[in-house]
Formats: sequence, structure tokens, C-alpha cells
Amino acid sequence: MEELKMISIERLIHHPDNPRKDVGDITELTESIRKNGIMQNLTVIPKKDQFGDQYWVLIGNRRFEAAKAAGLRELPCKVVDDLSPAEQVGIMLEENMQRNDLTIVEQAEGFQLMLDFGESVESIAERTGFSETTVRRRLKINELDKKTLSEKAEAFQLTISDITELEKVKDVEERNRLLKVASSQSDLQFRIKSAVRQQKTDEWISEVRKKLEKNGIPENKEAHNDIWNSSKWEIVKRYRDTDKCEIDIESQPDVCYCIRYDEFFILKKAKKEKKVETPEDRARKETEKRKKQIEAIKGAIKKEFKEFLTEKFRETGILKYKMRFEPLETRTAWEIMCGGSYASIYKSRLIEPLCPSGWHSLKEEERIKANSQLRHVPIEIQMAWVTVDGLTDTIVDHNGEYYEIVGKRYGRLYDLLCVWGFRFSAENEEEFESVINGESELYVREKKQEVKE
Repeated sequence: MEELKMISIERLIHHPDNPRKDVGDITELTESIRKNGIMQNLTVIPKKDQFGDQYWVLIGNRRFEAAKAAGLRELPCKVVDDLSPAEQVGIMLEENMQRNDLTIVEQAEGFQLMLDFGESVESIAERTGFSETTVRRRLKINELDKKTLSEKAEAFQLTISDITELEKVKDVEERNRLLKVASSQSDLQFRIKSAVRQQKTDEWISEVRKKLEKNGIPENKEAHNDIWNSSKWEIVKRYRDTDKCEIDIESQPDVCYCIRYDEFFILKKAKKEKKVETPEDRARKETEKRKKQIEAIKGAIKKEFKEFLTEKFRETGILKYKMRFEPLETRTAWEIMCGGSYASIYKSRLIEPLCPSGWHSLKEEERIKANSQLRHVPIEIQMAWVTVDGLTDTIVDHNGEYYEIVGKRYGRLYDLLCVWGFRFSAENEEEFESVINGESELYVREKKQEVKE
């Protein structure tokens, strides 16, 4: 039953389950109502309790507040009755969503409220006009910490697209952590992409681990720091996350595996030799072991640099995301690129981040498209890519000492990438930075090398 009548403003109350919690700026609406009065009635429902003749406002909460501010004493209201709690929430959701008045958090809470009142995903979709997939995605938002999400949504102007990307991180606690530590919308996007990459790597590690153990090859965690010690171990095979996981190693005596920097090392105990080892031999082996460890870390650093720059290529080339650079950044990128003995610059190498399959495998129309995308990639990003792609100089000299000239180049490149939003993986950050700045304990320090840039 519906009825239209004038109701005293003191008898009107905001509906407690209204998904919209903030009516926003009502200054202009207040002035319009003060001049012209209420041009459209409110929709209300009787508040059935023992405290008198009052009504909950279903539609028109902004008009209600603006009318109070304008000094009106009564308002035209369409009174509806016999609506279930779910139907009441549904009406308020429809009204606010049609006007795009709800925040991400309010949409999610509104859908959850309807679900709690007995609606199904299908009925919510039918009532609100959203697809079932969209309703399910909104409901998943409720898994996040409400306080953190509200703060970040307001500070970063988060979009549904941002939240959808965040859902690619399977662990809810990790999602909340990423949301909490993010300093901006772009920082959150970068952290999400890094987390998704690590998630895929972890899944790959789990898959390879199962295959190895199924083949009877046990893990040896103690070998983690000794894999380069040739007197202890022989490296039979290495598996990287780019491999197809074709495990062709069967169980053998003295064969095991360990994981280091997301690589699987298949190890076999080295045969003991009767040769008497001199102190010089031991020192030389120790130096070689340290150099190999440093080179492995350098390779992992280069990998993270390339992953970051690949994302920048795709954002600026394919998505045409605009980046702004200070003159100092441009000059620094040029100086770093020119500061090393890097390989010649070929377009096929610059195209790689945009076309992982390779320049030579592209058809003519695909090459034209790739060239067009490359023109959108800022020259600063291209110079950084050329620098990282050509990072072949060793950061440790033949004596095992820190090679300062090369180390400084790595440091300047790292600083520049950080300006653009780069961060090392949290678990590797301290170790990677100590290798770049020469403070790692892996460097030999018996002699001090004086080198001028």
C-alpha cells in the first residue's frame, strides 16, 4: 500500500541499514530547496515500535538533510508499507547505485546486508541490475579489513579495478597487508603485481617440490649456504621458474635438492679426494665460493630490475600511462647507460618487454603495432632497460673484493628506479642492498682497493 502525505520533519529518521553513510556536500541542494522548496517527494516506511508515529527514510536522505538545513518544517512523503528488511535495503541500494552515490565499501556492505536478510546472489543481481559475477566480487570486498579499506579508498580514490586486481592475491591476510603498507594507488598496484608474481613463483616451487619428492629426492636445507662449495657438493641440475618443470632426475644415493633465490639446485655429494689441501687452496676456494654467491645475488638483482621495467614498458607502451620525469632523472639515466661497456642497442631488445615472444617471431602487422607501442615508452625507461639488459660487468673483482666502479653504477641505477617506485622483495632487500653498496660480508676485505670513478 502506498500513500502520499505531508509529514513533520521531526518524525523522519535516516534508515539504520542505509548503505550510504555520508550524504556528502548538500550546500547547493540546501540553497535550491530554500528558494524553490521540495520538488520531489521522499519515500518512507513506518517505523513500527512503541515510540510514536515515526518514519524511516528509504529514498531522499540528501533532500531530507538539505530540507532540515533550509528550515522546512514538513516534507511531502510517499509512505510504503509491508516491505521486508531485504526489500528495504534493496530499494536503497538501487536508488544510490543508479546515481553512483555509493563508495566501494558501502556497495559491499549493502550486498552483504541483503545476503544476511536471506537474499541470494542471483536475487541481488536481479534486484540491482548488476551481474552475478559483479555481486560476488563486491561481496569478496567484505573479506578485507573495513577500516583500512575505507581509509585507503578515500586517500587513493581506489576503483573497483584496483580491488579486483587485489583479489588476485589469494591470501586474505596478505591482501590486507598490501593495502595497509601501500603509500599511493600506483604503489598499491606495483605491490599487487609483485605479490601475484611471487604467488605464481611459490605455486611453481610447490609443484616442483612435489615432483622431486615423488621421485625420491629429499630436500637438504643445510646445503642452502654450501651449494657453491665444490668440496661438498656437485651441482647436477638447476631449475628456474621459467622452466617447464620436466623433472628427469630419479632417486640416487647422495642426491638431494635445496632452494635458493627461487631456484632449485639438484645436488650430489662431491667425491672426496685424497689431495692435501694447502691454506692457499682453501683461501682460493673460499674466494671463488664468495664470488659465485655474489654473482648469483647480482643475477637475482638484475631479474627484479627487469621485472619492474617490463611493467613500466607495458604501462606506458600498451596502457599509455603517462609518467613525468625531472631533468635530473633524464640526465642520470643517460649517464648510467653510457657509463658501462654495454652491448649495442638493438630494437629487437627494446621490443622484448612488449612482445615476450621476440621480435623475429612477429608478423608484419604485429611489428607495426609493437613499434607504435614503443614510441609511447618514455626514453628514460628505454635507457634504463638498455642499462639493465647489458649489466654484464662483475661487481666483485678477481680477489673477491668489492669492485667500486661497477658497484656505484648499480647503486645509481637502483636509486633512479626507486624514484620511479621500485622496491626489492622484502625478504631480499637487506642482502641485495649490501651487495650493491659493498657492505656484504661476502666480500673479501683483507685488502682495500682504491679506485676512482
